[in-house]
Amino acid sequence: DRYRVERKLGEGGMGSVYLAMHEAIGKRVAIKCLNSEFAMHGQVVERFKREARAATAAGNEHIIDVTDMGELPSGSPFIVMELLDGIELGDLLDQKGPLPIGRSVRIVRQVCDALAAAHAKGIVHRDLKPENIFLVRRKANPDFVKVLDFGISKFTEPAAIGGGKNLTATGMTMGTPHYMSPEQAQGLAGLDHRTDIYALGVILFEMLAGQRPFDAETFPLLVVMIVTQDAPSVRALRPDVPFELDVILQRCLAKDAANRFADVSELEAELAPFEELDDAPELAPAVAARAAGRAE
Repeated sequence: DRYRVERKLGEGGMGSVYLAMHEAIGKRVAIKCLNSEFAMHGQVVERFKREARAATAAGNEHIIDVTDMGELPSGSPFIVMELLDGIELGDLLDQKGPLPIGRSVRIVRQVCDALAAAHAKGIVHRDLKPENIFLVRRKANPDFVKVLDFGISKFTEPAAIGGGKNLTATGMTMGTPHYMSPEQAQGLAGLDHRTDIYALGVILFEMLAGQRPFDAETFPLLVVMIVTQDAPSVRALRPDVPFELDVILQRCLAKDAANRFADVSELEAELAPFEELDDAPELAPAVAARAAGRAE
């Protein structure tokens, strides 16, 4: 009764997002609805609602703001979010290919800020990827970050955010394959904030090199690579990346979580010196050829 739906903005495997108007205050919002066929699956519904709770609990300007939630007459839940006008990082990379070092670092540092707030509340995102990083213009910043989709986030401290069941178990693999940490790809229990640090490393690698550190034709082969192979040096694909930044990436992508950064705040601080490196990317020939093909 409060919202007038205007049109569909997008659709995924489990739900749809609509542009709507809040009738009482005349404000446009985005409404995410779970498809009715999933409304009878308790765990799916709980994960859907978890997105709203996680975003609200974290309370950070770089996390999409969720303002309301409820149920449709069919019983399907919906959540109401701020309407974002911008571009997904994934779409930007599809259009532009490798980005300048400084721009890449500035984006990742904002994601670190968002994750620091979430991790402080005991929330691990577990599905970081370029499609879940949205860029909007905010004052003088053309790449103001909004982190989306905490739907499969893990609450490591349920009591701190008002409850929440542990919906994952040993042997359950969740997330997007290319961005999974080795422990996540193996379906191990006890994932913590360092799995998000690994995913951030993959994202930064992709922003700089135009490709992910590991790729394979099948999921099992990809898991084997993630679990057993050391990540390649980004400098082999992007020679202008400073050696020190390559070391930071390698630490994010360490197989053993104990060898990664202790927290995202430490990573954010280590990245700061590279923010002003805004020269055009210097790419290896094969990478440059792919980038040229993308531009065409």
